[in-house]
Amino acid sequence: MEVLYFVNIGVSLIFAIGGILTKRVTARSKPNLWFGVRNKYTMENDENWRKSNELAGNLMMILSFIMIIPCFIYYENSFKFYMYYTNILTIVGLIIIAIIVTKYSKKIYQNQ
Repeated sequence: MEVLYFVNIGVSLIFAIGGILTKRVTARSKPNLWFGVRNKYTMENDENWRKSNELAGNLMMILSFIMIIPCFIYYENSFKFYMYYTNILTIVGLIIIAIIVTKYSKKIYQNQ
């Protein structure tokens, strides 16, 4: 088996663990400067902090499941697929998550 096959599984597991930690740990803590979703909207309100971090955790877990699905479909000579799939999906997924969570936290902030 190829190394990138295991790299894809490893990155997916890291995102799943990160999603669980984001959802469980940061959503229960107070706004801080060290970890969690930090923007001007979440730092001003505890409820906004909690909801934004829960959403970010859920989205990271969904991204990890999307990333790990092709790992169950292994085929020979798939070096380029795993190389591009892992890198592109990670970058695009994190950008989409950042945009969604920022818009969500701004919406909550405006409603309060």
